[in-house]
Amino acid sequence: MNKKILITGGGGFIARSLDEYLCSSYQIDRLNRDKLDLLNTNDVFSFIKKNQYDVIIHSATYDAAPRFSIKDPKFVLENNLKMFFNITRCSEHFGKMIYYGSGAEFGRESWKPKMNEEYFDHRVPTDQYGLSKYVMTKHTLSSDNIYNLRLFGVFGEYDDWRLTYEKR
Repeated sequence: MNKKILITGGGGFIARSLDEYLCSSYQIDRLNRDKLDLLNTNDVFSFIKKNQYDVIIHSATYDAAPRFSIKDPKFVLENNLKMFFNITRCSEHFGKMIYYGSGAEFGRESWKPKMNEEYFDHRVPTDQYGLSKYVMTKHTLSSDNIYNLRLFGVFGEYDDWRLTYEKR
């Protein structure tokens, strides 16, 4: 039997691309907020406990950075952490969890070219998105089955970069 994988953030670029790539070899559930509200603690726990995934790939994020976003920037930290911890608190009911970090957890205000992994924790980010990724990474460092895959400059077929950059 194929391994069961849950991919959160189902409508996003990374989730759609992973689903397309992995669907022939694994049983994939790619969910967006309409199918599972990651902010709802009880629903997340019940869903994960019931399904017992081998791997959870957490690509959902509450990012209000694009200027046209209807998301309230005041809730970026709170909502990103709620989604993350609603999943991680279920760690005994899944095999592994991978979530995506970025350079944001290094502190955007102090970015420099070609930063390596050792740069993490030199600064605490001052923006809500960076701080949420920083807190997730700090938690992950003490976890046995949660992993941060830090991505930089990832673009592809389902990424509508024009929405982010052309409207500025």
